[in-house]
Amino acid sequence: MQWNELEGLIYYEGAFGCRYSKLPGSEFWQFLQTRTDDENNDFLKAKLLDSCRKLSMMWFAGDKVLETESEFYASTLKESPALFGEDAVNLHYHLESIVLFARSALDIASGIFGELLPAPFQRKRFDSFNDLVKAITKGEERLVVVRCFKLLRSLPYSWLSLIASIDKRSLRDKIAHQMGFPIEYMELNPNSEKESAVIILDRKEDHFLPLPLFINSLREGVIEGFSIFESICTQPYSEFMRLIP
Repeated sequence: MQWNELEGLIYYEGAFGCRYSKLPGSEFWQFLQTRTDDENNDFLKAKLLDSCRKLSMMWFAGDKVLETESEFYASTLKESPALFGEDAVNLHYHLESIVLFARSALDIASGIFGELLPAPFQRKRFDSFNDLVKAITKGEERLVVVRCFKLLRSLPYSWLSLIASIDKRSLRDKIAHQMGFPIEYMELNPNSEKESAVIILDRKEDHFLPLPLFINSLREGVIEGFSIFESICTQPYSEFMRLIP
């Protein structure tokens, strides 16, 4: 049996909260194992290991956000919680980490995706997930994968728009260049004075997500996006390469 570096070095028992029977990257790894005569294989394997480690770090950061916020909330006034000092640094550290690791994982993986894209897409080595998505969405409209990413890009609060928006700055760009993480506390239940943590996505539009929903929708969405590319690059008859009449 061949040594599986992906499972042996990257993934650990309980990775991704045991939510996935097929771990991200496992199909890629098996596919690359069949390309023994390809001189580019070692480069692609290294990229895959780095990307999957970043996915694991993203997931771990999300767990730490929920754990840290829960511990903070248990020791503060429920009616008027306020983050400051070490509590604020700890929580913001993990919040920013989940977003930055999410984008980094997909930027690194784009080096694999671009080199293994099937026809009619042109193969190219990408260093940016943004550039990869731009190339995909210029494809034939009848392809499921093209419609899928066009839809994600059009939704202002999809996982894609949060980490790699094309038309305006994403949350990832804002926290990297413009501002701190937009977490606040507010009453979500009108019949209760208890406040809950929320992530402000658009202050003008008063759009926000409760913290647990934000964490889970972001990290699950990123893994879904990774898995879509994994499928179209390794499966000759991938559902995402199907043509819609």
